[in-house]
Amino acid sequence: GVDASEEMVSEARRKHEGDARFVFKQGDASALPVESDSFDAVFSTMSFHHWRDQAAGICEVARVLRPGGFLVLADIDVPFMFFLRPLLRWTDHANFQGPKDIPRLLEQADLAVVTRRRFWALLRTQLFLARKGVPIARL
Repeated sequence: GVDASEEMVSEARRKHEGDARFVFKQGDASALPVESDSFDAVFSTMSFHHWRDQAAGICEVARVLRPGGFLVLADIDVPFMFFLRPLLRWTDHANFQGPKDIPRLLEQADLAVVTRRRFWALLRTQLFLARKGVPIARL
């Protein structure tokens, strides 16, 4: 796993100490410290709005996914984004994306949106499943 927070990486290492199946690194989504084409799946849950450069981060996810690999992206779904975006820019580092923005970022990185769901789980959430390099008609 990769996390921008050294504290979160330390906690993950502590929880999985002695289990060689898990490797945790501190890093930024826009420059993932892993080799290209090295994962079948990447998960990002409730952190996308904290990525400083979301477009670069999505491109990095595409880089580290193997062909046919999946990205599962869940993040806060802010209703009425066109009204709220100017207010949210005053927050320290939250960059919420509307329901049309995330698919555009995914497609620009050659990640085809397979499905999208919206649901409530403490917060209104949007969930995307995207696949690398496979035309959607072939799924």
